[in-house]
Formats: sequence, C-alpha cells, structure tokens
Amino acid sequence: MRRLRRILLVALALAFVGYIAWDRVEAVRWSRLVAAIQARGEPVSVDYWEARQRTPEQTEAARLYAEAADLAREKAADDNNRASRLDVDKPGGTEIGLPEIEASYRSDDPALQLLDRATPLDFQGFDADHGALYENAIPLLELGSLACLRADLLAVRGDGAAAAAALVPAVRLQRALKLPAYRARHASRLLGSFRILLRHGSLDETRLAALQRAFDEWPDEDALLEGLMLDRARAIDAVDDRPPGLTAAAAMRLVHPFMARGTRLRVASFDEAIAIAREPWPARWEAAGSIERRIKEAVQRRPGRFGLLFSGAFPIGLAQMSLRDAALDLAARRIAAAAIAVERYRRAHDEAPPASLAALTPALLAGVPQDPFSAEPLVYRSDSGGYVIYSVDSNRRDDHGAIYGHGSAVAVRVGPQSPRDFGIRVPLEGTR
Repeated sequence: MRRLRRILLVALALAFVGYIAWDRVEAVRWSRLVAAIQARGEPVSVDYWEARQRTPEQTEAARLYAEAADLAREKAADDNNRASRLDVDKPGGTEIGLPEIEASYRSDDPALQLLDRATPLDFQGFDADHGALYENAIPLLELGSLACLRADLLAVRGDGAAAAAALVPAVRLQRALKLPAYRARHASRLLGSFRILLRHGSLDETRLAALQRAFDEWPDEDALLEGLMLDRARAIDAVDDRPPGLTAAAAMRLVHPFMARGTRLRVASFDEAIAIAREPWPARWEAAGSIERRIKEAVQRRPGRFGLLFSGAFPIGLAQMSLRDAALDLAARRIAAAAIAVERYRRAHDEAPPASLAALTPALLAGVPQDPFSAEPLVYRSDSGGYVIYSVDSNRRDDHGAIYGHGSAVAVRVGPQSPRDFGIRVPLEGTR
C-alpha cells in the first residue's frame, strides 16, 4: 500500500512539474509571438489607437461625438431602435406615419445638435475616456440613423438643399467608425439616404460639391486591415485581464496553460488574415474561398461542437466574415462618388446623363470606380427613365440592378444569396 502511495505521489509530482513546465513553455511562446508582432511595427494593444497626442480641437470633437452617441443610445433604448428601421420610401409605408416621424425625430434633437458641432472639427479618434466606442460602436450607429433620418425627412418634403446639408454630418460620421462591420452598416444606411435624396431632392452645383467634399474625406480604401489589427490587439490586451475574486483567479490559474495555448493560436492565426487584407481584392476573394474550403475539411475531420475550435480554423473563419463588410464599405463610397459625378455632369449637359462612367474622367472622377466584389468597374446603365450604378454584391454576379435595402423603394426583403445588387437607382425628371 505504501509503495502504491509513493507511486501515486511521484506520478502526481511529475504531472505537477510537467504542468508547470508546460505553462512556462506557453509563456515563452506567447512572449515571442508578441515580440515578433511589435518588431513588425504592428500594434499589440488598443492603446495604440487611444494614446495619440491630440490637439484641443481633436479632443473636443471626440467629446462631442461621444456625448451625441450617448444621447442617441438613450433615444434608441426608448423607441426600440426604431429610427434605424424607418424607411420613408418603403412601399406600403413605415410602422408610423410621416407626421409622427417628424414629431418624434426633430431636426433640433440634442444629439443632432452635438453631431453638427462635431462635424466641422478635426477628428483623429477617441481618447481613453471614450475608447469603448472603438469596440462597441452601436451608439454611433444609432446616432448615424438619426442623422440619416433627418436628411430623409427633409428630402421627401422637397427641401433638397437642406437635406443635402443634413446628410454631410452623417457622411463625416464614418470617420469615427473603425471596425468593418460597423462601417458597412453605416455605409449601407448612408447609401439609402442618398437614394432618397436623389429621388426627391433637387440639388444645385453648390450642394453637390459640398457632398462630394464630404465623400472625398472618406478614404477610398477599406478598413479591413486596421479592423483585423484592432481585433488582434484586443485579444492581446485580454490576456492581462484578471478575473475578480480569489476563487475565480485560482480557477484561472489551474487552466492557464490551456487558455494560454488557445489565445496564442488565435492571435497567431491573425497573421494569415492580415496577409489577405494586404492583397488586392481579386486575390482576397480567392484566398477567402481557400479558407472556406479548409474550414469545411476541418469540420469533416473533427465533427462536433469543438471541432473547429481545436482545428485552428475557427479564428480564421471569423476574420473572413469581415471581408464582405469591408467590400460593402468601399463599394458604398465609390457608388456615392460616382452618382455625385453623374449628377454634376447632368447639370452641365441639360440634365442628360453620361453615356458611361468613363465620360466622367478625369474632370469629375479620377478614374472609373472598381467594384471590390468583382474587381471590375461598377456597373452603370442609363436610359430614358433614369440611371443605375451598382456593385454585384456578395453573390458576385450581376443581377441586372436588383437594388435592395434602405431607400431602394423595394418592399421585398432579400437574403445574402438572393438576386441582389448593391447600388443606387436615380429616376430622371418627369419619371419620379
């Protein structure tokens, strides 16, 4: 019996020593991984975005955006986020009538007053006091919905000049959003308001030029790379978080090597996703397809609830999900810029639209905008009834201008693989 106890004690001691050694090995591997990221000049903490020196004007802009977002969040909580759903051009009407919308969502809303004050200021990101808005930008999206709805109401009442001026703060709000998922949502909502504006409002050259300046400040590049780096930095920061209480801390200590290995693999997996984000769009889609096939193979090899987690494919799959968001963000910007150029061309050519987007270069467009989904030029067609500009969207096929979404004046709700194109259709005078 004694001998058996000794054997058990030795076995437990060896297991304990081995466990401690494994924990140490994982700690060394983790330190090397973080050091390699730093050596490449890439951020290893969200403080990278928050710790910049800011001018008083930049600090004031961050404060105004944050306070406006707080007020918008309170309003959204009161009305169950109704402002984001109200489409003043939806066939069959909205859940409340136009007079009630105007009474409930006034142009002098305090959140919008703060937004208007922030709009002309220089903005270089949020500081530590408002850093949470990088990770959870829902309040900013709710603020964007209020701003877009204000422009929509002015447009349907026929005040195109005021609607265009009201849309500028919504466009410039895009600079406060970092992650592709949030940028794509706001970009889609913005494009919806732009559809409504061009359908109802009559814009002169001055208003079109002001809108163009606002869209020009929206960089003609996607946020996928920065978004992935922000996600990775957040994962690295989480390693230093300590659970409250002695019991939780002790439990965490017991499973620390398992957690350390999982976190290390997850953070390391961002390397491949970041490499894809540095590729041009055609190569990105091919790489994403390869990842999708690899994930399916991993599931087949290790079916079950935890198959993906232990295969190492799960983090890559999450990173790939941002690809469509990044493409939508970029496509919306390019579609809007092209539509503004078409409208400016029409003002100079007796309201006649151009024969092609190439006719707008180089005077109104530096080049024909490319569709990030197809790596081909955006589709443009015009006839006596109007014109349409669109991207082929996530199914990556031309569905002949089947525009969907906010302000599309289409009642049918479509899914990601339904016939759908992401763009804008503008009727000409006399066909509205």
